[in-house]
Amino acid sequence: MGGLSPLDKELRRNFTITRMQLLYDIGIKVFYFGISIAAKFNVNKAKHWVNGRKGLFNNLEKGIDGRKIDIWFHCASMGEFEQARPLIEHYKSSNPDHFLIVSFFSPSAYMYHSNYSFANYVFYLPLDTKNNAKRLLDILNVERVVFVKYEFWFNLLSELENRNIHVYLVSGIFRKSQQFFKFYGKWFRNKLTAFDHFYVQNKTSKELLNSVGFYNVMVSGDSRFDRVSKIEKDGFKNAALDAFCQNSKTIVFGSAWSKESEFAIQLLNATDKVKIIIAPHEIDPKICNELLSKTQGRGILWSNIDTPSDLMHKQLLIIDTIGILARLYRYADFAFIGGGFGNGIHNILEAAVYGCPIFFGKNFSFFQEAHDLIAQKSAFPVEEFQKFKILLDRMLDDNKELQRIKKSTTHYVMENTGVAHRIFSHMLGHG
Repeated sequence: MGGLSPLDKELRRNFTITRMQLLYDIGIKVFYFGISIAAKFNVNKAKHWVNGRKGLFNNLEKGIDGRKIDIWFHCASMGEFEQARPLIEHYKSSNPDHFLIVSFFSPSAYMYHSNYSFANYVFYLPLDTKNNAKRLLDILNVERVVFVKYEFWFNLLSELENRNIHVYLVSGIFRKSQQFFKFYGKWFRNKLTAFDHFYVQNKTSKELLNSVGFYNVMVSGDSRFDRVSKIEKDGFKNAALDAFCQNSKTIVFGSAWSKESEFAIQLLNATDKVKIIIAPHEIDPKICNELLSKTQGRGILWSNIDTPSDLMHKQLLIIDTIGILARLYRYADFAFIGGGFGNGIHNILEAAVYGCPIFFGKNFSFFQEAHDLIAQKSAFPVEEFQKFKILLDRMLDDNKELQRIKKSTTHYVMENTGVAHRIFSHMLGHG
């Protein structure tokens, strides 16, 4: 018996493509149904996600008002925005008259950055249906679209490609486990043809894209290096933090979830050699007050500080406000970054720029900078408090080692800056 005829093969391919498209569209609708139900039960983020998109297209039409858009940046959430920010500010500073817009998927990012001064307009990305993608691009007369890290909305990408709009991925990172590199991944790979160029963080990402036929790839690095370098150069002084940290080694537990906060309380009970600052990942009064209750009078909330003298005899400070964590690390001799006991560590570069030895939990595998700093013995994954305490005590007694780490880590950050300049020098020179 012979094999399939060319016509049969084409029909089978078309059936597979149609089926994958259908499954994707169903998945999008199921997601929307789930988040709508959560919003009705007053789940905070879900409620903001749904309510924030009400009247979205009408608001867009009024806000854009038919203007030509030179560049549009889309970020999923806060972390991706920190990667986009150096690029946005570099571009806008060089092209102040250009119309620049920013979109977010996450409510937390949108609410915090809705008045971002470098953007002419900020909005929520609508749900990724075919009709929404068409309507959105009917409103947005956009020349270039920049997606950050791993934002792949397939209906939107298809519509952008249909309209011959320039599309780029910046600070991209690819892993072998992604659907693009699986035996069933052809439909997903085909969607990547929408991108004019991929600006990726590492060589592995480039090799993976090359392996499936994409050669429009540049290893440009992670733009967060530019961001943290700028924060470090801007400087930061605070009288209360000066008073709290003076003449003491200080450790900052940044973006701390429950496990990192538990380590901080254990450390408070185990030693008086260090001052401790906890910046919870979620600023919830209940969480912060529960933490305070465990400090036996040796802790204080940031919001309760009236004068620096309030910090006398306090060993632990709880930051119950947002927006200062990246600058807090200036006061740190050590940093413990949250998220490593959950879905993955938060931004360790904010601490690395100051040369801190960095601790985090075991879930760091998707973060190139974590692997790099571990390799140069500047970062230390830990699973148990006792291991963390042994490492910390060893460093407290070895100033020479602390200086080695500081020099090594700050050099690592410095040699990886300049990402925004590299990307735009290439992007704007290649259509």
